[in-house]
Amino acid sequence: MTASGLVRFTTHAALWLVCVPGCTRGRSDGASAAASSSATRVTTAAPLGSAAVFTNETRPGMVLIPGGALVAGSSPETQPRRADRELSGEQVILKPFFIDVFPYPNESGAIPKTGVTQAQAAALCAERERRLCTELEWERACKGPSNLTHAWGQRFRVEWCGLGVTNSEHPSGLRVACRSEFGVRDLHGGPFEWTASPWLRGNAPGQFAVRGGNGVDAELVGRCANAEPRVGTAKSAALGFRCCAGPTNKAEVILALETGPAFSAVEPPDPKVAARLLALLPDTARAQLDAGAPEVQRIWRWRPLPADPIEVLGVCTRARGASHCGLLLARDTPGRPVFLTFALTGSFLAAPLLDDEPRRLWVAVGTGSAAKRRVIRYSAGRVELGTPEPRRKKRRSDAGELE
Repeated sequence: MTASGLVRFTTHAALWLVCVPGCTRGRSDGASAAASSSATRVTTAAPLGSAAVFTNETRPGMVLIPGGALVAGSSPETQPRRADRELSGEQVILKPFFIDVFPYPNESGAIPKTGVTQAQAAALCAERERRLCTELEWERACKGPSNLTHAWGQRFRVEWCGLGVTNSEHPSGLRVACRSEFGVRDLHGGPFEWTASPWLRGNAPGQFAVRGGNGVDAELVGRCANAEPRVGTAKSAALGFRCCAGPTNKAEVILALETGPAFSAVEPPDPKVAARLLALLPDTARAQLDAGAPEVQRIWRWRPLPADPIEVLGVCTRARGASHCGLLLARDTPGRPVFLTFALTGSFLAAPLLDDEPRRLWVAVGTGSAAKRRVIRYSAGRVELGTPEPRRKKRRSDAGELE
């Protein structure tokens, strides 16, 4: 199929790439394996060469971002990440564009302008013969030519952009290390920034993607891939913008989020899935199971987020007349399954219980007077085990019902 047609890649989900005549494909041949559990569509709207004259321009206070490949979002094994908000490391080709060095009013030493709606931000950019950036243009300016996790590099540094707080108001240019490889400044640590991109993750009419910003969960917010939804009419002291110029890149992030129960049994268990994920069981977990060959007894599927299904395998061994069981949690990502954690349950295997909050599971540990329960928490792609705690005793309410 030619570049002017529709190219579809299918792995665990579908990736759509649409090009008009003359555009180049915005994926490498091996990128299909990186498709997430969501459907993603990326669109480009003009030949890369169409901006050749534009790139000879100079614009005071702006940085020219050259055309090239953006590795958009983050790979499924990356932590932290937001599977329901980010592409899964897809390669997207963008045309050149200009972007302001600082947030509006784009002046070193000025306090970034906040308290404007998305439409008002777009109008202020238009007064300068500029426009709001798209969210993937913003991400490209942040990641730089090396497609880094953070504007300043791969290693998280809370101090370089003053991350970890909310409503941080400070003059532009105050933190000299808070810059991308392209020389764009203060992409994080200050207000979130409006973009021109509508929020197309699931059904959210009237919302737009904002990028950058600050927050208590500094490592999560401080990534170039992080995105947040905001209603277009919202005004906030923590919400500003910066402007771009040049032909608009039409690439969009569209995630068709999966639907299904938050926790359910997989019946019957697929022996190929069982074997593939059991091979991930580390030696430390095998040692907890004692001697004997581990066997998969049950498989459940946990959806703490619609776009991040996790397989929960009930695994047991039998040696010297005794059983030893536990839960193996893993992502069955096509081509690269990922081990998450292992929870030993003891001599029996009981189905985990879903909490009222779908990002928590409870698992029974031990029996009799030693019986306890243990929480399994999901947070930004991470799966963590809590400390075993006494099981709650059922009590009767005034109406005589067990609660």
